[in-house]
Amino acid sequence: MHSIHNAECLWELCGLVPNRAVKTQARNRVVDVESAGKIESRRVTIGLSNDQMTEIVEGLQDGEVVVIQTTTTAPARVPVMGGPGLMVPVPKR
Repeated sequence: MHSIHNAECLWELCGLVPNRAVKTQARNRVVDVESAGKIESRRVTIGLSNDQMTEIVEGLQDGEVVVIQTTTTAPARVPVMGGPGLMVPVPKR
């Protein structure tokens, strides 16, 4: 189930998304992006990754929102922001 929210899983990023946001479809890496209130799969090029995060080097623009599949009904959105920054989780409300 895909869901979208604005508090539980929100980070300030410098081109990074959680690994679970990146999927493989027909040999391509894709992420789900919120666009005009709908969710669309977007082909991306990945860079470095570790056990938690993956760098997106092509395919997303600053300010776009990556949607992450969650196990709860609360949605997860990750805004994409360029430049240096910290990964800071937003506290639950």
